[in-house]
Amino acid sequence: MSVLMAKSIAILSCLFGAAKAYGEQRWILHKDYLKYKAAPQYCASLREGKITNGADIILWHCAKGDEFQFKVNGNYIQLKADPSYCLSVREGKAGDGSDIILWKCDDTAPFQFEIDGEVIKYRADHRYVVSVRQNNPMDGADLILWSMGGADDKWVVDGKHIKPQHEANKCLSVRGAVGDGSDIVVIPCAPGAASGRWKVENGLIKYDADPKYCLSVRQGRFQDGTDVILWSCDTSAEFQWEVKDNFIRPMSSKDYCLNVRHGSGANSEGWARIWSCEAVEPLGLPVTSDQKQQALADEYLWAIDGDRIRSTLDRKYCLSIREGQITDGADIIMWHCGDNSPEQKWIVKDGFIKHKNNPGYCIQVRQGKKGDGADCILWTCGNRDSARWDVEGNSIRYRADPSYFMTVRQGRLQDGSDVILWSGYINPFQFILDGSLIKSKADPSKCVSVRQGKIGNGADIILWSCSTSDEYHWTFQGDHIALDVDNHEHCLSVREGKYQDGADIILWECGDDHTYRFVIDGERIRLKANKNYCLSVREGRIGDGSDIILWACDETYTDFDDEL
Repeated sequence: MSVLMAKSIAILSCLFGAAKAYGEQRWILHKDYLKYKAAPQYCASLREGKITNGADIILWHCAKGDEFQFKVNGNYIQLKADPSYCLSVREGKAGDGSDIILWKCDDTAPFQFEIDGEVIKYRADHRYVVSVRQNNPMDGADLILWSMGGADDKWVVDGKHIKPQHEANKCLSVRGAVGDGSDIVVIPCAPGAASGRWKVENGLIKYDADPKYCLSVRQGRFQDGTDVILWSCDTSAEFQWEVKDNFIRPMSSKDYCLNVRHGSGANSEGWARIWSCEAVEPLGLPVTSDQKQQALADEYLWAIDGDRIRSTLDRKYCLSIREGQITDGADIIMWHCGDNSPEQKWIVKDGFIKHKNNPGYCIQVRQGKKGDGADCILWTCGNRDSARWDVEGNSIRYRADPSYFMTVRQGRLQDGSDVILWSGYINPFQFILDGSLIKSKADPSKCVSVRQGKIGNGADIILWSCSTSDEYHWTFQGDHIALDVDNHEHCLSVREGKYQDGADIILWECGDDHTYRFVIDGERIRLKANKNYCLSVREGRIGDGSDIILWACDETYTDFDDEL
C-alpha cells in the first residue's frame, strides 16, 4: 500500500469515524476508485461497462476506465463519466442480498448512502451496508446490501425505554404474554405500551409493568447466541447487568453484550441475545472451492500468543476445551478468550500442543483418522503421529499428513465452534524456475507443460509430472515466455486476451501485444499489462492435467496504488 493511500485512509477515518463491520464490508475511496479493502486490487465497476438503468455494480480488477470511476456527492454515489447515474438498490428493497445497481439519479431513498469511515451505509436503514456477495472477491462478483457486523450491540437508555443506538424508533420489548421465559424482542416503539418500558436498578433491568420480572440470560449460558429472556428476578449472575458507555453487559461476563439478531425487513422483529462484544459474527455464507483454494481462508490462520492460541479471523476467540473437561475425547472448540480460563492455556513444544495445567494431555485427531472434518480432541499424550503438529507461520499443520491443517468447522467462529482438520491451503500462485523448467512450488514434481505435447496455436498449458520432453522446457526472452523448441516460435498467452479470473493460459505464435507479456516477481509470474493478475492453477488442484490459468494474485503488486 502506498504512503499516499495510507494517508487517504487515515483522513477518511478521522472525518467519518470508524463503524464496526466485517472485513468484506469495507471500502477505500481512492482517486475516484471505490476499492474493496479486503482485496484492493478489485474495484467497484459496471458489468460490461454498460451505462444504463439496471446495470449491475460488480467487482472487477481495477483499471483505467469510465466504468470504474465514481464520485461521492452528498448522499449520492455518482458515475463520474455521467453524473446523472447513481448507485441504487434494486427496486428499493433493502435486505440481505439486495443488488446494487446503476440507475438515473433521483432523490428517493434507494439512491442515498452514507460514507462512515470505510463503510458505505444504506441511509434509509443503517443496518445494511454495501458488501460483496458471498465475501468472494473475484471478477464479476455482485455488490449487494448485507447486515452490518458489530452495529447491533450499542444501546441508549431513554427514560424507561431501551433503544438500539442506530434505530431510535425501536425499543426493547416483551413479546406476547408476560412470564418466565417470555421472549425479548426489538420492535418499533409504541407510545404508552407497557411491553417496552424498563427500570434499571441495582444491576437488575426490571420490567416496569411487573417488576418481579427481570432481563435474564437463558439457563445462565454465557456464550454467543444465547437468548435474553424475561424471568422472575433473582440475584444470580444471569440477572446482573452493567449499563455503561452504550453497552449492556452481563456483570459476570463482560466480554459479552446485549445484541440483536434481526429478522428481514426494516420493521421486522429483532430478537435479543448475547454475543461477544463487537466481535466479528460469521455470516454463515458458503465458501466456494475457488475461494477456498485461491485465497488462504482466515479460519486456517492462528496466532500463538503466550499460552493462548488465537484465531487471526478474530483474536477474541481462543482454542479451548468443551466445558473445560480434561479427559480423553473432550472436544477442542473455540471460545471467547478469558483471563481466568485454564482450559484455554497451552504449551506448543516439540511437535505437541499440550494442555498447560495438565501436560499429560495433548490435542490430537479423533482415532487418528485424518480427513476433511476430522475432529480435534484432547487425549493422553503419546508418541503417535496423531498427536503431532507443525506450526508454520500462522498455520498449524497435521504432521501425520501435512496436506491437512487445523481450522474451524465451516469457518463459523463463535463460542462452541468445533476445531477440525481440513485440506490445507496449497498456494497455486508460486512457481520455481529450475533451469528451463517451471515447477509448482507446492509440488516440485509437477512442471508447466503443453497438454499431450501438442505444440500449436491454442494448446492448453497444464501441469504434468516433470520430464525431459520438449513441451516442458521454456526460455525467457525479455517479457515473453517461449517454448524452447522450433526457434521459440510459440509463447505463453492469455486466451482471447481476456484479463479476468479463470482465463486460460495457452500456447500461441509469439506476438508483441500485451497478452504475451509477463513479469517474473519472485515466485510469482505476473501479467505485465496488469500486475495484479498472476499465473495460477485452476481451483488450486496441483496434479497431472491441472489447467494453468490467470487469477487475481494472492499478493497485491506493491506499486499498484500509485498506478491509478
